[in-house]
Amino acid sequence: MHPSDQARWQVSVNSWLDQDTVTAYNVTPAINEIGVDTGELPAGFYDFRVILGSTTVYSYFAIEHRNAANDANLHSVYVVGNAYKDSITPLLNWKVAGSERLRIRFNAASGGGFTLSIIYTRRA
Repeated sequence: MHPSDQARWQVSVNSWLDQDTVTAYNVTPAINEIGVDTGELPAGFYDFRVILGSTTVYSYFAIEHRNAANDANLHSVYVVGNAYKDSITPLLNWKVAGSERLRIRFNAASGGGFTLSIIYTRRA
C-alpha cells in the first residue's frame, strides 16, 4: 500500500472508541429510585442518547451526571415523559472525567411500567 493511500484509509476509520447500552424495565418505581445507571465510565467525550418509555400519563425523570465518588450530581436534566410515547434526549459531546457516570432517577413515585435506556458512544 502506498503511504498516501494508508493516510487516507486512517482518516476514514470510525471516530468512536467505545459504545454500549444499558437498559432496564421498572414497574411502579418509588420516588428517587434509580432506574438505570451506566456504572463508572472511562474519561472522555461522549454522545449519550437517553430513551424513556412510559405507560403512565406523566412521568418525571432526572438524568444525572454523577461525580466519581457517586455522591453528588455534576449536572441534572429533568424530563417529563408522556404515556406510550418515547422521549429521546440527546446529550452530545459531553465531557466525563474518569469514574463518573450517567444515571436516570425517578423524580416522583409513579404507577405503570417504564423502559429506560442510555445508549452511549465515547468519541475521544
